[in-house]
Amino acid sequence: MIKQRINKIVPFLLWSVLVFPIHACKTEGKSGLEYGDRLIEAKPTFDRQKFISESKEKSVTDYSLGPKAIQRDKEESQKFSRTFVNKEESFDYVDAENLEKKSFKVTVNAENMDIRTFSEMLSQVTDVNVLVSDEVKGVVTAKLKDVFWTSMLDSILDTKKLAKYVDVKSNIIRVHDQNTVVQLEEFEQKRKQNVQRALMLKKAAQPLYTEIFKLYYTKPAPVKLTIQEAIGKQAGAEGIRNIDPEMTIDERRNLLIVKARKEDMDLISKLVGELDTQTQQVFIEAFIVEVSDGFEKAFGSRFGVNTTDRYGNTIDGRPGNASLVGVGGDSTGALTAGSAASSLSNLNVLNPTGGIGILTGFGSSADLKIELSALERQGLTKVVSNPRVFTLDNQEAVIFQGDEVPYETTSQDGTKVEFKEAGLRLAVTPSIIGDGNLMLNLTVNKDTVDTTVDNPPITKSELKTNLVTKDGEIVVMGGIYSESKTKTNDKVPGLGDIPGVGKLFSRDTNDSERSELIIFIAPRVLQ
Repeated sequence: MIKQRINKIVPFLLWSVLVFPIHACKTEGKSGLEYGDRLIEAKPTFDRQKFISESKEKSVTDYSLGPKAIQRDKEESQKFSRTFVNKEESFDYVDAENLEKKSFKVTVNAENMDIRTFSEMLSQVTDVNVLVSDEVKGVVTAKLKDVFWTSMLDSILDTKKLAKYVDVKSNIIRVHDQNTVVQLEEFEQKRKQNVQRALMLKKAAQPLYTEIFKLYYTKPAPVKLTIQEAIGKQAGAEGIRNIDPEMTIDERRNLLIVKARKEDMDLISKLVGELDTQTQQVFIEAFIVEVSDGFEKAFGSRFGVNTTDRYGNTIDGRPGNASLVGVGGDSTGALTAGSAASSLSNLNVLNPTGGIGILTGFGSSADLKIELSALERQGLTKVVSNPRVFTLDNQEAVIFQGDEVPYETTSQDGTKVEFKEAGLRLAVTPSIIGDGNLMLNLTVNKDTVDTTVDNPPITKSELKTNLVTKDGEIVVMGGIYSESKTKTNDKVPGLGDIPGVGKLFSRDTNDSERSELIIFIAPRVLQ
């Protein structure tokens, strides 16, 4: 009887010795990485340069099918040039700031010099006419080194309680006592007011013209506001007719009706010509690339035993029976390959891609079972979304594709259903700089939602940025990269820790997943 027991145990030990080295050794997967180490190399999930090259051909095709406007006949102007429209000027005969531009440093050494003699010397040196009034008397004593002559003159006049009156247009400096200068300034101010009133009376007497401007590329309301801000309110006076231009708009026919003097009408005509110009169009194309890849490797085993001795057998000369049945599986019974019945350990790999099972015993049924299973799986998924839209320079364009997700909220007023957008949304405002570049104010949303559940959460991915890029180029705006690694070891307590044989009572699983969201943008100005 003991011999029979030994015959049943020996095969088990032999298979353990054979199986353990196979199960415990390192194995190289498809990614070229060793078992238990990093499963996927840290390299990009896809070739970005190749993708850009392939997408550029498609982008050119879409661009060629875009809208094409007829160009108005207008002389091509240089980029960033200034356009002259009008000139207004006034003179302030009291202001001496322009003298500072002519000032330079001098050295003065005068002692009891008559002020008129000093003025003549200053006029010769500075090339500015200096006129001294009859009420000015006295002498000048000064010793100054390396000072601007304008500062020197002011300092000397202050010590003598004198002041200067500057006629910049005539290049004349008049020296008076301080009270006389104050009287002159008050007189000059009053004279300027009288001159201004006379000019306004003259303008008010001019005839008024009424003209209608047809606008082609702009709306009359913003053009009217811009012209009013550019011209400004013209100073009025009591008893004088208002000379500000009067403007009325006709939204239906896109007209601007102006009533003004000829001088103002000419200015308005120039402004309208500059404002009502054809707006360039821009083709915006985005490529939203979602790439995910995963690698899984697992090794598992299943060990089962089911032996029974019948009555009538003897052990040391005495009758009896003995049974050994594994109860680690889902049931007990005959040992069969691929079944967990009568298993001591049930750590097989779920959905294995390969495996081997060994059954051995005496008689018609198996007494010992060893199963080895293995799995190696690698997958790659790439999803490319390509929203495209045409828009005008400095005008926002929005394109959306997705779902309206219903959300129920309950309150004392009852149940209310609200809808939220979830999908792909591109909002962009392009600005043509003029040097071959474009400035983009861009927002890209890529939202996903599980519509199989009530009130589902929305997983949002958003990129919002401002950037400058070259016309016609495809560039990477940004992206999101994530990686997760999982190592799992399942084993039978105690048995799984036995050196060597413990591998038959354990299962090792390694998972690695990466996902990457990359957003490309391809703007192009329509010519």
